[in-house]
Amino acid sequence: MTKQLILALFGYCILLGSLVAQNSDSQPAISIELSKMNVLYVGIDNPIQVSVAGLSSSEYRVQTDKGSLISTGVGKYNLKVALPGEVTLSVYTKTGPAKLKKKFMAKRIPNPVPALGAKFTLSDTMSAGEFKAQLGITLLLENFDFDVKCEMIEYKVTLVSSYHDTGALYLRSVKNKGVRFTEEALDIIYEAHNGDIFIFSEIKGRCPGDVKDRDLNALVIFMEKSGDD
Repeated sequence: MTKQLILALFGYCILLGSLVAQNSDSQPAISIELSKMNVLYVGIDNPIQVSVAGLSSSEYRVQTDKGSLISTGVGKYNLKVALPGEVTLSVYTKTGPAKLKKKFMAKRIPNPVPALGAKFTLSDTMSAGEFKAQLGITLLLENFDFDVKCEMIEYKVTLVSSYHDTGALYLRSVKNKGVRFTEEALDIIYEAHNGDIFIFSEIKGRCPGDVKDRDLNALVIFMEKSGDD
C-alpha cells in the first residue's frame, strides 16, 4: 500500500511539474504587421499594427533597432528608417524578456515616372496646340500606396525640328530647373510645329530619404504630322 501511494505521489508531481512548465512557457499571441505594403520604405512614415492577446497597449512596448517609432493610437505606430536594409521590431512586456522579434526589409522608394502634365507618362504623340498648353514635367509614383511626392530637380528640353525651306535638321536645347517650364524652355516649346520632336532628358529627381539626386528615364513627345499648329 505504501509503495502504491509513493508511485501515485510521484506521478502526480511529474504531472504537476509539466503543467507548471507549460504555464510558465506559454505566451500571449503577438502579431506585428505592416499596415500597407509588405516592405518598409526609407524616409517616410510606415504604419505598423501591433497586437498582444490579453494585454492592453500600456502593458507592453515596441522597439526597433533602426529608425524612430512613434505611437499613433492603440496598437498603431509609424516607423521611419533612414537607410535600406534589415529592420527588427521587438515586443516587450513590462515583466519578462522580449516576447517577439520580427524582421522586415527597408527599401528605397521606387523611381518616379516623369510625366508631361497629368497623363503623358510615356512617349506619345500629341498636337502642337495641346503640347504648348502644358506647364511642365512632373514626377509620379505609380502603383504606390503611400501619399508621397518626389521633387523634380531639373531636366533638359531639346527640340528636334527641320528648316521648312531646306528640310535640314536643327536642335535647340536648354536646361530647366524645377517642375514648371522656365521662360527659356517656353521659348523653345512655343516653336513647336507639326512633325517636331521634343526630348526631355537628363531628368533628375529626389524622393524622401534620398541623399543624392536620382537619374530618371527620358520622355519623348512627337508632334502630330498633320493638322493645325
